[in-house]
Amino acid sequence: MKKALYASLLFLGVISNAQVGIKTTAPKATLDVTSHNSGTSPIFGMKVSDAVGSWDNIWFKLDHYTPSINASGAETGLQFNVGKNSSGTYGDGQTLTTVATMTPSGNVGIGTAAPATNALLELSSTTKGFLPPRMTTAQRLAINPKPEGLVVYDLDLHCLHFWNATEWIGNCTNNGGGTNPGTGTISNCTTGALSGTYQVGTPMNSSNTVVLTIDVSQVGTVTVNSNTVNGVTFSGSQNFTTTGTHQITLTASGTPAAAGNHAFTFSLGSNTCSRTITFASSGGTGTITNCTTGALNGTYTEGTAMNSSNTIQLTVNATQTGAWSASSATVNGVTFSGSGTFTSTGSQTITLTANGTPSAAGSFGFTFSLGSSTCSRNITFNAATGAGTITNCTTGALNGTYQAGTAMNSSNTIQLTVNATQTGAWSASSATVNGVTFSGSGTFATTGSQTITLTANGTPSATGNFNFTFSLGSSTCSRSITFTQAVSGGTITNCSTTTLNGNYYKGMSMNSGNTIQLNVNVAQVGTWSISSNTVNGITFSGSGTFTSTGSQTVTLTASGTPSNSGNFTYVFSYGGSTCSRTISFGTQPVAQCAVDKLGRSNFPNTYLINGIPVTVTVATYNTGNGQYADVCGGQTDANSWSFPATTIGSITFQFSRPVSNVSFRALFKSNSTPERLNVRTENGGNVVNAVLTSGQSCYQTPTVTGNQVTQSGLFYLKGTYDKIIINNTGNGTAADGGMFLNAFLCEATAN
Repeated sequence: MKKALYASLLFLGVISNAQVGIKTTAPKATLDVTSHNSGTSPIFGMKVSDAVGSWDNIWFKLDHYTPSINASGAETGLQFNVGKNSSGTYGDGQTLTTVATMTPSGNVGIGTAAPATNALLELSSTTKGFLPPRMTTAQRLAINPKPEGLVVYDLDLHCLHFWNATEWIGNCTNNGGGTNPGTGTISNCTTGALSGTYQVGTPMNSSNTVVLTIDVSQVGTVTVNSNTVNGVTFSGSQNFTTTGTHQITLTASGTPAAAGNHAFTFSLGSNTCSRTITFASSGGTGTITNCTTGALNGTYTEGTAMNSSNTIQLTVNATQTGAWSASSATVNGVTFSGSGTFTSTGSQTITLTANGTPSAAGSFGFTFSLGSSTCSRNITFNAATGAGTITNCTTGALNGTYQAGTAMNSSNTIQLTVNATQTGAWSASSATVNGVTFSGSGTFATTGSQTITLTANGTPSATGNFNFTFSLGSSTCSRSITFTQAVSGGTITNCSTTTLNGNYYKGMSMNSGNTIQLNVNVAQVGTWSISSNTVNGITFSGSGTFTSTGSQTVTLTASGTPSNSGNFTYVFSYGGSTCSRTISFGTQPVAQCAVDKLGRSNFPNTYLINGIPVTVTVATYNTGNGQYADVCGGQTDANSWSFPATTIGSITFQFSRPVSNVSFRALFKSNSTPERLNVRTENGGNVVNAVLTSGQSCYQTPTVTGNQVTQSGLFYLKGTYDKIIINNTGNGTAADGGMFLNAFLCEATAN
């Protein structure tokens, strides 16, 4: 037995900190197994039992470079099982889950105890997925070397990529969102659509495109560029998800420097194709697409010379920017002509002006030419017009309403007195003034004095007096016409629940703070004036200008002084629309010396202090109702406060707005050991220093030190506060008997 123990100790070493060594006397871990022979890897193994073969075991071989875990007799595989129970002890209610399996044939399964026979690795789950390595595009491109078949997920492109030994292939190309370069050849660049205008000095834009046919051999993003020729370059990119024949559109950029034919070479990788593009000179070209329905302005009368008002508008399709010139042949003594510059291509309107004097009445056909493009239209010339002079335009009837912003209509007319010197058609008009033009036409059947009527058109833009000059042939006459401000119209939609600002008390005069808001629906812009009837001495009114229609809010201000308290109904009027609202006027106590004592039963209450209503509330602590005869022979009001002698009491006056010059009378019941009053003041929630001064009473002046009062008499707060807190110090002398206090608003002012 001793020999066996001694032999065991040769191979087992134990040190004081519970480390065990096998074949070593200096273990460096909790369990340190060391090879007995130098250079031989140690093996640590476990067997099922002594009765089974040596192959039914698992052992750990710690080789120098390739340590391993070995299992023999594992015909059904090596499993990794994980479980837990409430007590944490082995086998005690454990539920084990197989998380991974390795079979002797080299199959590995995760999430399954029986990986598929033909799968090197099987991942099995109905709630979890396979998550490959994830990285940015820059990180993916930085991988080097890259074995063929390497798979990663690109976080920037949001798709899987694999390395095919030549390039990265991403599945994102299958939905048109990839960035893999496509390859192919240009099969046609000479007959595809060439769009836009190509002219010297005209910059290329998005309309300048050319369409090429390409054969895509590898899907992905295909980019085609041209060389820069004559200051112009074509380029374009497009992602193709299928191979085969496709079309790609290239857009031009730059500004052509010269006219003529210029050959462009388009490149797709090393594949090229050439096309000649013609650049035009700077002259404008186009075709007349319509000359029959465009505006024909002015009067066309036999014997009446054409002027700047005789114009015709043509619709043209400009095919090249630049200077243009269009005209007609001379027909019936009249020619149309015009010129300008096409600054862009496409459909647009040009204007030609007539010159000459018509020699006859009737319909005549005019042919208009723009380069080689022509278009014809018949123009009717009236018979010779009647002639005459305007003898009076200042006193004739001016009918209708003339208001800024109100469009003229058929009722807006003016009558002129004329002397017709020649029978025939006549036309009279005024120039456009303040957005308004008068015009009229007719026929003089006889000569001599007669009245003609002109009708106004347009919308006046402003108010005021404007001078109009009326023309009949070469005869003119002037008259001033006054345009007034338009009066707004609409309805009051709400006056009963809108905002009512200010205080309303009997005897308190209204001010700018007493307002009411009304909701109105404006049907017509212009000046407005809304008011109420006068009730209880008060009237609401307001005015202004509506610049837009629709729902709006207006504010009326009250004026006057209420003569009574109670509820009074006001009716507001906007044109013919009315709305009623009842307003309550309260009875307001006035802070006069006869009623200025803020006794215990006076709160809460509202007082008029220098015409301003101020509500006063009081909170007290440890005070009583006091009454005591003073040394002047009088007696304090039973409605005053009494402070105890030995304990601290307090009174807090809270004002609805800041006040100044509140006065107090303190009566101490003992002069031998007087109490002390402490005064604290606040304004807007902030503590401010109390400004105390003393006042002469009938028998003595109080002693004021800082914020303390220590003698009977009057004292004042000269600062501005919205909260005053007064408390006694409670000096602990029962013989003292405490004190009494009254507060007054006689000299107070509201701020």
